[in-house]
Amino acid sequence: MKTTVIRYGLLLGALLLSIPHATAQTETPIAVFHKRNTASSFELVRLYQNQTYEHLRYHCDYRGISDCKVKRNTGEYRQTQSKLTLYRPEGEHFDSYYYDRPFRINHHLYRNVWRALFRKRKTTFRTTTDQDYVKPFYMHPKKNVSVRSEKGWAEADLEKVVELILEGAVTDEEKAMKIVHFITESISYDRAFLTTKIHACPQNDTKRILFETQLAVCEGYSLVFEELATLAGLQCETILGFSRNGLSHIGRNGEYHAWNKIWIDDKPRLFDVTWADGGDDQWIDVDPSLMIYSHFPDNSEDQLLEHPITFDQFKQLPVALPMDSISSPDFSKNKGTVFCDSLFHIAFPGHRTIRTSKVSSDVFLTPYVGDPGNITYRSYSDVKTAKTIRTADSTHVYVALKKTVTPLVFNIDNSTKVFYKAIKGSFEDLMRHYSETASNQLKERFALGIISAIYLDDHERLAELTSDTCSVFFDEEGHYIFSKEIIEEVKTWDGKLSEWVREFNTVPTKEMINQPEPGTYRDLFQITNRLQFEFEQKKHKVVLKKLNLIGVDLASEEESNQ
Repeated sequence: MKTTVIRYGLLLGALLLSIPHATAQTETPIAVFHKRNTASSFELVRLYQNQTYEHLRYHCDYRGISDCKVKRNTGEYRQTQSKLTLYRPEGEHFDSYYYDRPFRINHHLYRNVWRALFRKRKTTFRTTTDQDYVKPFYMHPKKNVSVRSEKGWAEADLEKVVELILEGAVTDEEKAMKIVHFITESISYDRAFLTTKIHACPQNDTKRILFETQLAVCEGYSLVFEELATLAGLQCETILGFSRNGLSHIGRNGEYHAWNKIWIDDKPRLFDVTWADGGDDQWIDVDPSLMIYSHFPDNSEDQLLEHPITFDQFKQLPVALPMDSISSPDFSKNKGTVFCDSLFHIAFPGHRTIRTSKVSSDVFLTPYVGDPGNITYRSYSDVKTAKTIRTADSTHVYVALKKTVTPLVFNIDNSTKVFYKAIKGSFEDLMRHYSETASNQLKERFALGIISAIYLDDHERLAELTSDTCSVFFDEEGHYIFSKEIIEEVKTWDGKLSEWVREFNTVPTKEMINQPEPGTYRDLFQITNRLQFEFEQKKHKVVLKKLNLIGVDLASEEESNQ
């Protein structure tokens, strides 16, 4: 046995010494030794032709794939007869007792001759012929996902990454899908950005996103997809615009978002890789006629529609979301806010299976920073009184409305969800509802109540909400005084509010946003294109400061009226 060990060592040593030098980072290793520590961590030693080695230590989360980190050392080694010595690298390295220690080679690496001769002893490293173990250190050895490397991420070769990702892919669609899944399995959404507004790294730095932070927001997802798709030979562009994904976005702009347009077999398709994260492939290759209900691009040609719509038309649409790759974009109600008597009626072409749900109307309210009051959300519940009637060519659903505002969700064949805001009665009924339910404990409800009371010319309700000492509406004697210009502007209101806006007098910093100094900012809602509702947060309530009418000097108007 000892003779066999020596012969094997001599042959391997001669082989290693006779092969020309190469670069360890780019060439295929000539030998790989593998040590598996636990189910979620393992070590590799790779020997290269130029007498250099890579010592890699991988540590993954409990699933063993995502959130995987790698520590890496590179150095020189010497092979003499049946012994291998790894020399300690210069500079930074992670602690290891394997350096400067001669290993005994007998197909595997043993700590000494004794362990090699008595094979019942565990080996330090085992040789492997598995091709996965020769992937670049920044790729997971057993799967095509990225691995975090704090110091080595800049060495990543994106062309090599794409080559590995696309292995076995032939068609454009197969290539695109492999890239999508590589991204969604490798990185996560940067949720800290939602509060800090600070990116984990520049969103156009693909290497850092994939191999250092593994965090991105929608812009990062889209730019990474565009770069990898381009390297794969596909034509791809990033699209910017607004997106909506639920009941609270009905009638509103939604959130600014990024997604992609990619050409598959010379035909443009729409991909939202961010929303596909988590395995939601229904957001890949979405029918443009359905995508427009949730995504509005800045450039109209990116709608991919024969007849593009305007932004105002987009805001009026219901919100519709695909649930699988089969979409059902046709329904009779093409406005998200629907006024009706006591019965909501909607029709779908063909014979459909429709599940109708509702939720508390509080879903339309947005909690804002500093609100002293709370918004209670209730889970969706089936509308048991909804009636479904099928005719020869369509399916009709009737829902009896009991409240002024009812959020409705229609699940069509488990393929598409459509969201509506059903109003029982007229616009004046909605105004009375907002006025009656107003509270100075919630900014949005407070603003809705005051503007509705102005619309209804209800001075008594204004006094209840703001007190009769509010100088915006009442004089020192408590008499109602108000600008006719503002009243006329309120009469043009569509019943919806903009998102809360905080305007700073100077360029804001992170500290100013978190702890703003008095007088450096103002908080407001945009009521119409010209009318602003300015407010401030007191300890236990919201207070109206001013109603600003853009482009009108209200002081001059009051003087002329006197």
